[in-house]
Amino acid sequence: DSKLKLRGVKSVVGRDVAFLEVLKMAGLRVQAPTKSFVVEGKQNPRAAKLNLSRVPELLPIIAVLACKAKGKTLLWNAGEARTMKSDRVSATSRELRRMGAKVLERHDGLLIQGATKLKGCEVDGHEDYAIVAALVVAGLLAEGEIKIKNGAAALRTSCSRFISTFQKLGADIKYAV
Repeated sequence: DSKLKLRGVKSVVGRDVAFLEVLKMAGLRVQAPTKSFVVEGKQNPRAAKLNLSRVPELLPIIAVLACKAKGKTLLWNAGEARTMKSDRVSATSRELRRMGAKVLERHDGLLIQGATKLKGCEVDGHEDYAIVAALVVAGLLAEGEIKIKNGAAALRTSCSRFISTFQKLGADIKYAV
């Protein structure tokens, strides 16, 4: 069982709404914000066919979530993710496979067979903050240590509090010196 409560969230709009819809389709319970915002899961997410046309930039983190879902998850309609900071479809596929995930790259997304026990190893962040952030989360789910090369600067620039937020939640992660 897992429960995450975010305080001070007054509203959720735009692409955040689409992301929350994806979480719900994956079987997580999402409670709309009043004074706080709650995401809760009593089990691993469930496999699903997820249309990412509204949130193709989130393919990397949704792929990590799909690695924990039992069965086949299809992430589709995310071809735009190939033209972002990196080719996020290819980069996500390659790095999650290095960690032991069963991922098939498609022209517009990924097919992921879960539930996978991810393993620690060295991976490449492709100088893309979204890839790095997804790999950090994958590393927290993995057995063993993960080292991410090529991406610390991108993460610091685009998501400066990402690592410190996870550290406050108790995660043992740090930037290498």
